[in-house]
Amino acid sequence: MIHEMLRTKMLGGALTDAGNYLRGTYRGYYLVLEPAASGKYLIRVNAHASNDPNNVKLQAFLDSKSANYMVAPRYFELLVNLPQTADDIPDAVNGALDPVIDFLSAGGYVSGCECCGGNTPAPECYNVNGTHRFICANCPDTVKQNYRNSQKGAFFPGICGAFVGALIGGALWILIYRLGYIAGIAGAVSAICAMKGYELLGKRLDMKGIIGSVVIMIATIFLASRISWSWDMYDILREYDYDFKTIFLHFSEILDTFEASGDYIKELLIGYGLTAVCSVGYIIEAVRSGRTQNCQISKES
Repeated sequence: MIHEMLRTKMLGGALTDAGNYLRGTYRGYYLVLEPAASGKYLIRVNAHASNDPNNVKLQAFLDSKSANYMVAPRYFELLVNLPQTADDIPDAVNGALDPVIDFLSAGGYVSGCECCGGNTPAPECYNVNGTHRFICANCPDTVKQNYRNSQKGAFFPGICGAFVGALIGGALWILIYRLGYIAGIAGAVSAICAMKGYELLGKRLDMKGIIGSVVIMIATIFLASRISWSWDMYDILREYDYDFKTIFLHFSEILDTFEASGDYIKELLIGYGLTAVCSVGYIIEAVRSGRTQNCQISKES
């Protein structure tokens, strides 16, 4: 990951080069150092203290020292800007981390598993969804469960987002129908917009969100088709003093009067079929993605 000469100058050479990141213990604290976006290094250090529940004091200390940090109950992360000259990297890392380690040592903070805080068995480095963390052999299942809990979507806000998104597809359906076409592509737009809307407000498109979005899409197509046909009827019947509301509310009766129920159902089914053809690939991909948005964890060699 980094030139060997620079590694030996960084944190006293305490870390081991693991290919695309560094790991080890420094002054008694488990830590990893790995590249982050925008020309930065991410340093993750396991630390907690019995006299500082949830690392509140540590957070206050870091708040006075650094703008780029994150604190959790048993670990913290620092983002260090990379200097323009590679030879200055060790000084940048040492300068950012040593004052924090001094604070930890003076405050009686200890290091252990990121998840449970323990040292029996001794923590080892695991790859957790592409990040590298020191956890003990007892905690991988707990880490997975915590991840699943953190990734749960908000169902009711998501459904509201799906409804708004589906309306976009419904409006497009009516527009295309007015141009004289069966709007299968608009049904696909309704499905995609519904799922995107769910994800936007619900934070995560899980299986409940996919099913809810598809149900809303089906209902939206039904409503859009009925509005489209009612509009056509209104164009014909308005000279007989029929208003749109009356036609829409008595839609089935008017269809029966004109013996057009079969044509309407046939066209609606064709619309659903075209929608399925146009959107099935996206829905399958969404289902696959929803099933794989789980915690992937493996022990590093």
